[in-house]
Order: sequence, then structure tokens, then C-alpha cells
Amino acid sequence: GTLEVARVTIEKQIGSDTYELELPADKLFEKNKSLKLLAQILLRLGDANCFAENFNEALIDYGKSLNIKKKLVDNKTSRELAEM
Repeated sequence: GTLEVARVTIEKQIGSDTYELELPADKLFEKNKSLKLLAQILLRLGDANCFAENFNEALIDYGKSLNIKKKLVDNKTSRELAEM
């Protein structure tokens, strides 16, 4: 559905260097915004898969979302990670 299209679009925008952090500040800011959006989309895809009882797919989506968020936030104090 629409979430899947959004996921593919953002993954293409980000490119293969998803966790490359050696970028100019403006590009890094834009990439981090895109990664946060991708993490949110993956979280919602996980929810949709749970609702459809596709639990294996849900775990994959949740795991990808969590991995992205771990790269972007402070693991010790992040409310975002605690809410997952």
C-alpha cells in the first residue's frame, strides 16, 4: 500500500549509504530527517503487519525501525526508544 511506496521512495532517496555520517552538515541534517521518517514508516508497517497477523514481517519491520532509531538518538535517554 501507500506505506510500502513511501518506504521504497525514502530508501531510494537515502541511498545505499544509509548510516554514512561523514557528510556535510546540511546533507547530514536532511538524511537524518529522512531516516527518522523511514523509521516511523517501518514502525507503522510493523503495526499493519501485526493487525494482519503477519507476525514475522512485523518483527522485521520493527527491528529495522529500532536499528535506525538507535543510530539517530542517545540510547540511554531516548524516550523514542523507550516507546518502541
